[in-house]
Amino acid sequence: MRIGIMVGPETRRYAAKVDQMVDDAKAADDAGFATAWVPQLPNDFDAMTAVALMGRETSRIELGTAVVPLQSRHPIALGQQALSVQAVCGGRFSLGVGPSHHWIVDTMLGLPYEQPAKLVEDYLDVFDAMFSGPNAVDVENERFRIHNPLDVTDLAVPVLVAALGPVMLRIAGETGAAEFIIDRDGDECIVASNADGMTAQLRRARMEQPLESELLATSLVADRHDGVYEAAIRAAAIFLAAARPAEEAG
Repeated sequence: MRIGIMVGPETRRYAAKVDQMVDDAKAADDAGFATAWVPQLPNDFDAMTAVALMGRETSRIELGTAVVPLQSRHPIALGQQALSVQAVCGGRFSLGVGPSHHWIVDTMLGLPYEQPAKLVEDYLDVFDAMFSGPNAVDVENERFRIHNPLDVTDLAVPVLVAALGPVMLRIAGETGAAEFIIDRDGDECIVASNADGMTAQLRRARMEQPLESELLATSLVADRHDGVYEAAIRAAAIFLAAARPAEEAG
């Protein structure tokens, strides 16, 4: 099992924000964490910019976004930034993306939140062409007509897809995208990423076998005192319950 950690901006600590994120990433690198993940908060620091800053100051740890909402960015603009970040990170960057949530896309951004799973499929068509190496990106599907050359780096960008239900699990399996899966088993929150042997299971939108997983530590709790552990489980359960119905609607 690989253990990763979430690194995010300190809200309102404007002058110290950049140094704090970079220092946290360096500390995680020195401590031996396998990965560090940066959330894309709707009201704070750009996640991929943060990863680029971290990539310049670390040497071993893998870095990624968890996750960038797709609707707010054209795939070419998103891909050009991701490729640039990968050039900075020297191949240690993974792009975590997802269809976000209706209260962000609709209420905050004023964009339609319709068929989010189909939207992910259309974006992945572009990513397949864009992240396989320097070449012309020629993709036409229901959402995009793109004919755009890109020559940023010859380093590939692994794509991790946020999945909360069977529709998104099927898409991840059928497209061959790397998987970033958040699910719940009773009272336990499970985070699994890029697990060996998952693709066949995902193609059937089922998870029947145990997974080799990557544990993403959003917080580290030494003991279950003061209700911290229980509060974290409740927060995750609320998140999953709210997000899953919209995703499964496709």
